[in-house]
Amino acid sequence: MKRVYIFDVDGTLTPSRQRMTEEFLEFFNGWSKRYTFYLVTGSDLGKTKEQVPDFILERANSVFTCCGNEMWVGDKQVLTKEFKPRQDLIDFLWEQVNNSWCPIRIGNHIEDRGSLLNFSVVGRDCSQEQRDEYYEWDKLNGERKEIAFPSKGS
Repeated sequence: MKRVYIFDVDGTLTPSRQRMTEEFLEFFNGWSKRYTFYLVTGSDLGKTKEQVPDFILERANSVFTCCGNEMWVGDKQVLTKEFKPRQDLIDFLWEQVNNSWCPIRIGNHIEDRGSLLNFSVVGRDCSQEQRDEYYEWDKLNGERKEIAFPSKGS
């Protein structure tokens, strides 16, 4: 039986939403020439290309983007599963943004990737520093948990 490896991009091959480090790229470049591997990410292909060099993406047997709802072999999309969110979901998410106590608001709160919605109270356009600030704020306030699992009566 042949071994196959599957890697998440963010937080595994790269720091979250950042490029591969030079040191890791040097290691992975050599490793990826010897093994069969697939990549999986919540991001779309464009964002993935900002993080992982093209030659690594081309070496992958395929790349699953948008949480596995799209499959790419090279630059050719071979599978897609569309998601059409209901308006009440969009309304709920905007309500969460508007009612948040978090002082950080940047923009691009609801990103429709065609096969999934990416939602962020602070905003997808935030910097890494702002993302880290929100993470620390949320550890104290539990906003993300409350959005995902609202209390009865909310």
